[in-house]
Amino acid sequence: MSGTILRQIVRSGTLTVMWPDGRADIYGAGLPLAAIRIQGRRSPWTIGIRPDLVFGEAYMDGRVTVEEGTIADVLEILLSNMGAGAEPWLLKARSRVRRCSRAIAQFNPARRAQKNVVHH
Repeated sequence: MSGTILRQIVRSGTLTVMWPDGRADIYGAGLPLAAIRIQGRRSPWTIGIRPDLVFGEAYMDGRVTVEEGTIADVLEILLSNMGAGAEPWLLKARSRVRRCSRAIAQFNPARRAQKNVVHH
């Protein structure tokens, strides 16, 4: 999760993020209000790469803590804003790369498939 992505996503609701380096940034405006603290130097980067998976893991293992409001408030801000507007370019690019790499990894022409068959 990076400030760039959050700046593009959060429009309604106010999310304060306290980063590992000690700085705090405020994203969006209005209600609900929530604040989180992200701990660990690599946590923002790993969350930013796979927010759908890593944010929950980071919350469960303590790398993300809710400092104001509840986790429900945080999720309401993030999820309502994700559904409200265009997906940030960085997340779109990540999705395209994943789709392309999946297609390459799953490419299995007939000759290769025949080599995978076990003959008894």
